[in-house]
Amino acid sequence: MSERQSPLKVSEKGKGLSGVVTPKLFDMVTIGCPIWLGDRRSWKEKVREAYEAGFNYIELSLDYPWPLLDRDTPEAIVNETRKFGLDVIFHGCWRDVKLSSPIEGVRKASVSYVIDVAKAAGEIHPTYFILHLSTDQAVNQIEEYGDLFVEAAISSLKEVLEEAEKLGVEIVVENDPMHFMTTVDQVAEVLRRVDVEFCFDIGHAYAYTVRKERCADVDELISSWFKALGAKIIGAHVYDCIIRDHWVEEHVAPSENSQLIQAFLRATRNKFVKLNFITIEAFRKPDGSPVKFKELKGIVKLLTNI
Repeated sequence: MSERQSPLKVSEKGKGLSGVVTPKLFDMVTIGCPIWLGDRRSWKEKVREAYEAGFNYIELSLDYPWPLLDRDTPEAIVNETRKFGLDVIFHGCWRDVKLSSPIEGVRKASVSYVIDVAKAAGEIHPTYFILHLSTDQAVNQIEEYGDLFVEAAISSLKEVLEEAEKLGVEIVVENDPMHFMTTVDQVAEVLRRVDVEFCFDIGHAYAYTVRKERCADVDELISSWFKALGAKIIGAHVYDCIIRDHWVEEHVAPSENSQLIQAFLRATRNKFVKLNFITIEAFRKPDGSPVKFKELKGIVKLLTNI
């Protein structure tokens, strides 16, 4: 196996109070792919496929009670990934986690769980730990209570960041497809009040807009996020979306001519944005069959050259 050049360097910003140093990406964009719950029985094959397809890192999704019920599997995935010279990013836990809930008991329980997961993640040293600030409340139906969700999100985020700093784990916040942290204004308000960086999921932004307004100008949509958040955006999740009846199907493998991908490429010309990482977060092809990482080689090459 030839060793691919590591995309990492050490930065003092990533050094927590514990003395653990978190690697930081070079001043270049690196391209990753996801391993998630559906891959848990085939992860060795997936890691090799990712390496052979030219990816730089794996984004391991904790959409399962990893690593609390099973620390061995995520640690084994990370070790295997690093054998191939690839980096690791964690997509933090999100199922049953409601960090923006205005119900204090729900919010506090979510914070406690996220901190427990961050402690376990800190033992593995991911480069980034991506986090959703979610709630299941009907935020757009009770706009007069909007401040409650903002304050809940900020309180949760500050608590998590305080613990994460001790662990040497760097938190990055991501936008949501439903309820809260769905609009650029909501995200901008949180980022204005808390010093944290951002991962822009273009599919979530598109899906929310289409569900609300029935259509979306993809260039205007994506560029509006880039212009508003600027240097706060250090990463992105990209993929295609398909509108089926009244539902938007996300996480579809994109072609090089995808409208979302092309709009994203145009928006990256914004001089105020410098991306460190881009995850091609695609799980299935347009026909619904699972996508192979080797089928994404063209997209990897396209994104590497931005």
